[in-house]
Parts: sequence; structure tokens; C-alpha cells
Amino acid sequence: MVAKRVVWHSVSAVLVGLVLWTISGASFAQSTAAQGPAVLQEVIVTATRREEEQSKVPISLAVFTEEQIDKQGFRTLDDIARVTPGVQYDAGTGAIIIRGIDATSLGAGAVGIYIDDTPIQVRTFGTDPTNAVQHLFDIERVEILRGPQGTLFGAGAESGVVRYITPQPSLSDFKVYARGEVNGVDGGGIGGEAGFAIGGPIVQDEVGFRVSAWHGHTAGYVDRVNPIPAGFPSSLGASNSNWVDTNIARAALTIKPTPALLITPSLLYQSSYTAASSSFLVGLSDPGNGVFHNNNPSPDYRWDQYFLPSLHVTYNAGFADLIYNGSYFDRGQYGNNDYTNFFSDLFGLSTATGPNFGPLPNYYAHTDVVNTQRNVTQELRLQLADPKARLSWVGGLFWSRLSQNNRELTHDPMYDQFFSEVIGIPGGFGPVVPPDFSYQGWDTGVDKQSAAFVQLDFHVTDKLILTLGERYSHFDLQFNVTQNGPYAGGPPPIVSEGNTKENSSTPKIGLSYQINDRNLVYATASKGFRPGGVADPLPYDACQADLNALGYTSVPGSFKSDSVWSYEVGSKNSFADGRVRVAASVYQIDWSNIQTAIYLPSCGYTLDTNLGKARSRGFDLQGDFVLVPGFTLGLMIGRTYATYSETINGPPLADGSLPVIAQEGNTLGAPPWTATATFDWNFKLHEHDAYVRSDYSYIHKNTQLLPAQDPVTTSYDPDTYGIPTSRYVTARAGIVLDRVDVSLFVNNLTNESVLLSRTHGAVGSPMFQATVYPPRTAGLTLVYRY
Repeated sequence: MVAKRVVWHSVSAVLVGLVLWTISGASFAQSTAAQGPAVLQEVIVTATRREEEQSKVPISLAVFTEEQIDKQGFRTLDDIARVTPGVQYDAGTGAIIIRGIDATSLGAGAVGIYIDDTPIQVRTFGTDPTNAVQHLFDIERVEILRGPQGTLFGAGAESGVVRYITPQPSLSDFKVYARGEVNGVDGGGIGGEAGFAIGGPIVQDEVGFRVSAWHGHTAGYVDRVNPIPAGFPSSLGASNSNWVDTNIARAALTIKPTPALLITPSLLYQSSYTAASSSFLVGLSDPGNGVFHNNNPSPDYRWDQYFLPSLHVTYNAGFADLIYNGSYFDRGQYGNNDYTNFFSDLFGLSTATGPNFGPLPNYYAHTDVVNTQRNVTQELRLQLADPKARLSWVGGLFWSRLSQNNRELTHDPMYDQFFSEVIGIPGGFGPVVPPDFSYQGWDTGVDKQSAAFVQLDFHVTDKLILTLGERYSHFDLQFNVTQNGPYAGGPPPIVSEGNTKENSSTPKIGLSYQINDRNLVYATASKGFRPGGVADPLPYDACQADLNALGYTSVPGSFKSDSVWSYEVGSKNSFADGRVRVAASVYQIDWSNIQTAIYLPSCGYTLDTNLGKARSRGFDLQGDFVLVPGFTLGLMIGRTYATYSETINGPPLADGSLPVIAQEGNTLGAPPWTATATFDWNFKLHEHDAYVRSDYSYIHKNTQLLPAQDPVTTSYDPDTYGIPTSRYVTARAGIVLDRVDVSLFVNNLTNESVLLSRTHGAVGSPMFQATVYPPRTAGLTLVYRY
């Protein structure tokens, strides 16, 4: 630890010296006119499937361009979500939560995730299927659409959409982009990245290309130490074990054989290897002093890779554009979960500093997990080429086939000794499956979706637009779940298979009024939908106590769809000749028949079912201000009040009483307040363009009770940890030398170490796993543009 801190402080001392040189240089440049825009710049987006200025789109929309991503040092959606009101991101699961609508069940996600026009979100079933984490290199912009987008983006967009837009090959201009970085984590390792993108015409105005490649190493800061008590398999002394290596490669070709036809095939590849989990054991760690330890005998590693070939074709038919997008998303996730601590928690053998297996100190167990995802998607759209026509429209057909497979194999080589010598139950729950599997699970599913959609924008007057949209979808899910081993109630294997079908309608109605070129007001009512799914079979004998407490005498085999209705009023305004820009929206979302995962603490499984209603109310506000030319201030505030709108009861118990699963007023878990303040100062330094910028993000703790924090509920756990108050500060100073942007930065400047999460495996266990923001990280970034 001492050596690591010496390295980091050596790096930071150099960086501080360079920052002071930058500031001192600026003091000699006061006679030079300040550089930077005197007005705020517009961004062109495609949130409505056509190109429009962001300020003209009647949607609550956050946009981050490539330049913003570089200046703010964003590398994944985790960074973007931290500064975006109304958006949360769970880096461990890839789950995105918008406006408090949290998808916790085994089913389709509540947020659509797109790379260009290709949906890539995963259906959650089996063990550890997470959404793909797209790293931010060679990305033209990221668009986050808040609120249901079911008409244009389908059932996966119940609460919003995240879109990664990639740069397309140019037929006329040659462009080069490169980015490199080196950084150090306080008390941790050294990280960095290097990547380039190059593109331009092969045949002027007829054929163009773009290729890119990138490698990134994210430094770790959690140490794996020898478990307590002694006797576990050793060779654990891995410092900074939670490092991540990521590789990206992309190639795209644009062909324009005629003035009306544009054909763009592309291929995107990404692989990411996470060496160990970023969670640490609270009893072995001291976050305030930068000490993060876990004692898992085997690392919770993950390897995640995908290929995305796609074909995009646009044909201008004169009166309208015909657009086709076809893609094949082929993804594999491979990993290991250490179950030693989990089983210790489950059987009440934990201490604050780790498991205590008494007469069997060498016990350990781990699980191999494999998830594959293969998604074929095709969409055909026809949209009016003239967006200023009295009636503009977009309509289309959509079809997809998502095939997912999950395999989980729990290796438990000391199962017999564990139950006979520690638990006192010779033979345990039954024999293992040879050679040493105490659990085997195979989940397969084929999820087919077909849809037809249309959205009409009718110009009632030159300024008033009426929007009407409708999407009709059909879903067909075929599934097979096979489980074996004593923890599943086998052998013999337990098999569940079947087929579920659903239809959905997701309408939208909106009014927008363009007061003048700089002021827009709008109101929208829209529906979002998420299809149902298949519940994992549970070993009823092992989970009987939990199920009976909830009023269940058998295990439900599936769960139904849920839906939301969202009502939003907003405005987008520009003042002071373009030096002030404000976007605001107020919303109410009513969520019905909520898909929910209920944790069963006595057996360690979850029960997936539909539970009641909830309501989310709030607002988001964003203001950008050019105080003087070159100096810009930004402020973003989000308010989310998301609670159950009725008390949710389980089936009647034997005595006729109704168990309480969630009580009216219990929170869904979203932070009630989020805020971000930014400043960006552009100036001349030694005759070069230079800048200093900083971001301050604030999340306020949730004082309302989660269902698990409420003593009247069946899931009550007095140790349940809610979202805490946290603060995150970044700073960056840079100078542009010819075409090279050189900048110094510090992330988590104040070294915030509040626990962002704290969990344990069973009620009453004193062994807690936790996560924090990565410790203070400082570094040097180089960006080249041509």
C-alpha cells in the first residue's frame, strides 16, 4: 500500500506543477481576447428517427457529443449517468434506471439500449446476464431519451432509451481522431488507453470508409487477501485485483452507387475482461483510508465479448426515404462467482471479517457461468423526406429474434464434509451431481418480436404540431429451464418448459408549440410496455418457509407484462441572444402490474411475480449560461419521487391474514434529488487555445423506506442499506497545441469514499460486501483531431 501511494503521489505532484504552470501562463494572457463560443451551440440529434436540432425536439433529452465526452473524461455510461438528472446506472449489472422505473425481475429491461438503430439489451434470466457496457471510443454522441419511447423504439423502451451513435464514413472529407491516456489511482494501480480512428473517401462522393481500434486498461484498487480464518486455498495476494482490459475495433464502408441510394455495411467488435469484482468486505476494509479488501478464495472474473455486423440502407424515393437496418448481435459472457461467502451467509456461519466454517476451514465453492446472446434484428422504415410538410410521418415494420442461453455449474468439492461436519446433516439436501456439482442450471429462451408502427406530426398551424403515434407488437417467448443438484431439489433434474405469447399497443399523443425560433413548449402522454417472462423453478422444500410467509403454496411458473403511462409537460428556451439555454420537464408515471423479484432469504433464491402499482413524479431542469465569451456555466437538477401507490399483499395465509410485500409509500429506490454543476473556461495561453473545466455531481440520500426497510413487510431486513448522499468532483485543464489537445485531469477530486451499496447474503449476517466510487484518479490525456 505504501508503494502504491508513493507512485500515485509522484504522479500527482507532476500534475499539480503543470496545472500551476497553466494558471500562471493564463495570467500573462489577459491582453489576448478570450477564446470560446459567445453563444451556445446547437446539437443535431435523431431522437425522432430524423435529424433535428436538440432544442426543437419535444422530448426530455440529454445529449453528449464526442467533444463533451473527451472534455469531461467519460469512458462508460456510468460516467454519463452520474451527471444526468433522472438516470441511474448499475455498473455491476449494466442495469439502467430512468425516472425511478427499475427492472429487477427476470425479464425484459425497462430501458432500450441501441447502437445506432440496433437494440442490444438483454432479457434477464438465469444467472448474471448483464447488459453490454459500450465503452466510449469512436462515438459521435450519446442520446438519453427520458420517458417511454414505445412508439418508435418498441417494448424495451418502457421508461426511456439510451442510444450510442457511431460516426459514419465520409464521402468527401478525410478525418483522423486519436486518443491516448495514462492515469494513476490513489492507492491503486496505473491505467491508460490508446486508440485511433481514420476515415475518408476512397472514391470521392461515391465510396468512403472509417476504421478504428482502441485498447483501454482500467486500474484496480481492491486487494484480494488471504481469507479469514486461515486454511483456505492461498495464493490470493492479488493487489489491485479489479482491473479491466477492454479492446474495441470497428470498420464501416459507405457506398453511394446512385444519388438516391446509400449503403453502409459495418462491423463492431468489443471484448472486455474484468479480473475481479470491485466489491470489498466491509469488515476487512477501511474505505476512508483507501483500504479495500475482499477474501474470495476465487476471483469473480468476467469476460464479455460481442460482434455486431450490420447493414444500413437509405433510398430517397423523392417523396419519402426508405430506410432498412439489419443486424446480428452475437455476444458471450463468461465468468466465475465465488460462492464460499454466499454459502457461509446462507447457513449463518459468517463473521464480520469472513466465513467461519469451524472444523472445515478449507471449504470453498465457486460457480462457472456462461451467458450467450444472439439477436437478429430487421427494421424497415418509410418516412417523409420533408420535415416541414403540413403532415410529416414515419412508419415501419420491425422484427427480431433474440436467442439466449445460460449455464451455471456450482463446483462444491467438499459438499459432503460441509454438511456432515459443519451443518450436522449427513448427506445434506441430497447427493451431488458427479463430479462435484451441487447445482446445475441450463436456461434457454427464444424471444421473437414483430411490430408495426407509425407516428404522425400534423402542423395544425405553423407553430402548433399535433403528434399521434401507435405501435402494435406481438411477442412469442419459448423457454426451457433445467435444474439439477441438491440445491435445486435434484437429482433427478427439474425441468420447466413452455411458451408464452402476448400482444401490446403503445400509443402516444402530444402537442408542441414553437412560440418562436428559440422557445418551445410541449405536452405528451405515452405508454410504455414490457413483456412478461418465465420464472426460474425453485426447490419448494428448501424455500417453503419463505414461500409460505408470502402466502404461496406452489411456485409460480411465469409472470405477466407490466406497463406505464407517462404524462409530461416541458419547455425548451433560449434567451439573451443564445447565451442562455434552459430545458425543463415535469412528469408523472403510473406503473401497473409491476414485475418484481422477491428475495427469499432462507434458500437464497428469488421469486419473480407481478405486484401492484407505483407512481413516479418529478422534474428535470437543465440550464447552460455563457456568462462572458469563453466562460460557460451549467446546472442540471433532477427530482424523482417514486413510490408504491398502493399496499401490495401476497395470497392469504393459513390464518386468513394478508402478508405485506410492499406498503403504500415505500420507495422504489431512486434518489430523490440529483444535481450537477459544471463550469468551462476557454482562454488564450501562450498564444494557444486553452481551457479549464470542472464537474460537481451530488446525489441526495433517500429517507423513505424501501420495502425491505419497513418492519411490516415480509422482506424486512434491519440492515438494508438505502442510497446514501454522495458527491463527485472532476477537474480538467488543457491546451491545444496545433491539432493536439493535451489535458491534465483528476477524477473524484475529494476522494469520496461513501459506500454506494452495502449488501449481505442473508438476513442477520454480519458480513457485508460494499462498493464505492473509484478512488481519486489523476492522469494525462492526449487527443488528436484532423
